[in-house]
Amino acid sequence: MGIEMMKSLLRFRLSTLLMIVGLFAVCCAWYVNQVSVQPSQKIMHVGGSLAMSPTITREYLVVDVNAYRNSMPERWHAVVMNPRADISGRVSSR
Repeated sequence: MGIEMMKSLLRFRLSTLLMIVGLFAVCCAWYVNQVSVQPSQKIMHVGGSLAMSPTITREYLVVDVNAYRNSMPERWHAVVMNPRADISGRVSSR
C-alpha cells in the first residue's frame, strides 16, 4: 500500500467522520429546539359560557400564549387565563 493511498484513505475517513458528527449536531439541535420551545398557540375550549357574549361566539378559540410576555394587555383586549395554573406556570392537579 503506497503512502498516497494511505493519505487518501485517511482523508476519506476523516471527511466521513466530520459529516457524521455534523449530522449528529444538527439532529441534536433540532431535538432540543422542539423539546424546549413552547408552542405559540393553543386551541382552548370555551364551552357554553355566555360570559363574553356577543364578543366571543365560538366554543373553541385559538389563543396566542406568548402575546403578553413582553407587553401588557391594553384596554379591550380579551385575555384568557388558566384558573388551575399557579404563578410559576405549572398546572395544578385538582
